[in-house]
Amino acid sequence: MKTVKDLLTQELNLKEIDIISVIDKAHTNLIFDIVIPFEIKKEEKHIKEKIEKEIKKINRNYYAVINIDNSYV
Repeated sequence: MKTVKDLLTQELNLKEIDIISVIDKAHTNLIFDIVIPFEIKKEEKHIKEKIEKEIKKINRNYYAVINIDNSYV
């Protein structure tokens, strides 16, 4: 079974990813800090939607908090 990090690194070609989980009784926030390499031309919206879709497959009580930065080098 692929993890969300596998999806980001293999399918979306992202390299710099940090994932932090914050667990609560009602739900779990998964906080993503992602750097999009300059050569990757995918829209942030596409990346966010893909992450949200994949984490809901794992557990419907997971919620994504996604921070995206672009690398200019």
